[in-house]
Amino acid sequence: MRAHNFKDLTGQRFMRLVVLWMAEKRGTRRYWVCQCDCGNVTTVCSSDLTCGNTKSCGCLSREKARDRWLTHGLRGTQAYEAYAHIVQRCTNPKDKAYRYYGARGITCEFISFEKFYAEVGAPPGPDYSIDRKDNNLSYQAGNLRWATRQEQMSNTRHNHLLTYNGETKTMAEWARQVGMNRKVLDRRLRLGWTIEEALTAPVRNNRWLTYAGETLTLTDWARKVGLRRNCLEGRLQRGWSPEEALTLPLAPRSPRPS
Repeated sequence: MRAHNFKDLTGQRFMRLVVLWMAEKRGTRRYWVCQCDCGNVTTVCSSDLTCGNTKSCGCLSREKARDRWLTHGLRGTQAYEAYAHIVQRCTNPKDKAYRYYGARGITCEFISFEKFYAEVGAPPGPDYSIDRKDNNLSYQAGNLRWATRQEQMSNTRHNHLLTYNGETKTMAEWARQVGMNRKVLDRRLRLGWTIEEALTAPVRNNRWLTYAGETLTLTDWARKVGLRRNCLEGRLQRGWSPEEALTLPLAPRSPRPS
């Protein structure tokens, strides 16, 4: 006697599959022999057919996978290889360049090669590779260009590579290593500190002072105008204005009695 909820699927079509006959019953599940539009015959469970989990003998997923590789027709080209390398160094911890990209928070915001190619197009020549205009930003729209090695080296210099004790890193990497805010390190270098001084001098709790439209810490102002920090701080504590504290020369010392 047939169960009251039995539904005969014979002759029905589910996407590419047409049901030929019921093959067997395993417990409460029924399996049906189906013919695919490609000519193959396969056996599928009732629920996979009716819920749409199985749409073909497997040929549909193979075609979709092939189409993903072939629709743009650019697999193996310079642009495609550039995109593949970007994805690896941003997402794969085993990639030798991952520590300089993915580990630093650099991501690839192009979810497909097609979107990447629409942004950058084909390289002008074989000597060009992808360069980020701002090396502190990710691989994202508006931040990419094809550039020669010479152009990229120039861009790297703008990113402030610092060499200290035989190691070369970006300013951001050095700041993280020594536990310093990048802006503090940048400001020290702009004020003429040596790389060693900028990286090794401890960061003090500093008050900020604004004068002539420029805001710096007392330490940075003192270094800039050639005063000792405690002298500058003392002037301000005595009620001097920022202009007086920063611009008035030190009083000459009285000669010691002989």
